[in-house]
Amino acid sequence: MDNIKTRVISAQLTKADFLKLTAALQKRGDRSGHWWPRVEPFVAAGAGMAGGYAAAFAAGAETALAIAVGVCAALVLTFWASSRSRRRQLKGLLRADGAFLRAFHVSADQDGVTIESDVASTRVKWAAIFSIDATPDMVLLFIDKANALAIPRTAFADVTAMNAFADELRFLKRRAGEAWSRGKDVAA
Repeated sequence: MDNIKTRVISAQLTKADFLKLTAALQKRGDRSGHWWPRVEPFVAAGAGMAGGYAAAFAAGAETALAIAVGVCAALVLTFWASSRSRRRQLKGLLRADGAFLRAFHVSADQDGVTIESDVASTRVKWAAIFSIDATPDMVLLFIDKANALAIPRTAFADVTAMNAFADELRFLKRRAGEAWSRGKDVAA
């Protein structure tokens, strides 16, 4: 088997790209490590329901109206708590120095994908890549359901070139998987 290497793609995530990426990752599953961001919307809903009901009932409203006010308060507080939790999470990732948003280079070969910037380098073998998805905005190399390496569309001439690169990556992943299942070295 010949050694294959894709072309090197130079890219840089913008804040808009990063926000699109985090939205895509959140759809795949929340992996927040701390318990409070997971519980906060439920606590806000309970507090809103109880507080809204108590306030409306204390004001002399009928029971049905008090329940409706409690539900509305619960919805508002749940939305507020979810948005607050999301903003806090993004602020932690988008530091003021922009370290996450540095320019980087992506290349792939028969063994895996390499992503390099001026401060870091990451090498991921094909076996560790869960899936390769091409969205209208970026190519996502999922390490698991909620973590991905992103290559923005701006790194390519057009969407067709981006999709072609995603197809190249899928081909290399499939080829590496086939060689591994036959018990051969990928480069052999």
